[in-house]
Amino acid sequence: MSDIERIVAAHPRATRPISEIVVHCTATPEGRDVSVETIRGWHKGQGWRDIGYHWVVLLDGSVKLGRPEAQVGSHVAGRNTGTLGVVYVGGVAKDAKTPKDTRTPAQRDALMGLCRSLIDKYPTIKKVNRPPRKRERAAWQRPRQAARRLAQIPARRCREVRHGRYADEGRDQGTCRHRQAGRPAR
Repeated sequence: MSDIERIVAAHPRATRPISEIVVHCTATPEGRDVSVETIRGWHKGQGWRDIGYHWVVLLDGSVKLGRPEAQVGSHVAGRNTGTLGVVYVGGVAKDAKTPKDTRTPAQRDALMGLCRSLIDKYPTIKKVNRPPRKRERAAWQRPRQAARRLAQIPARRCREVRHGRYADEGRDQGTCRHRQAGRPAR
């Protein structure tokens, strides 16, 4: 049994169904060492209860527990319930802006071993995934911002107004039922 298998086995199994592992990066510059406590501080500073990820893979390849597996994570908005969050330290070049695969050989091996151990522990896991790209997650990760953007769309773009359904009802064609109810146009 490897060290990673022992670490994963030592922690209580979640009773909730787990179907996916989502792998993240900390988006910290290449070579910058970040601890679990540092990430926990970032997340608590945002008002979260604890670190959002269940497991953290450090630069030297060591694997540390973040949030207990029994608790729902806080790592992919709208999809935390059936997932385990794993994060590796790194993810951007030294300029702190350019995305880059900065995983060390030790991190790659540890990440692979961790995912294998979690799949052995939870046979219901069907996929190991990355979080959706920015465009894919905009609608469900930030519903308030998405609603604000939708509210700024002119009413003439509403399908019902565009097809002139309100012309015979005496309402202004520039105002649809969504705007009258104070909701954003669809």
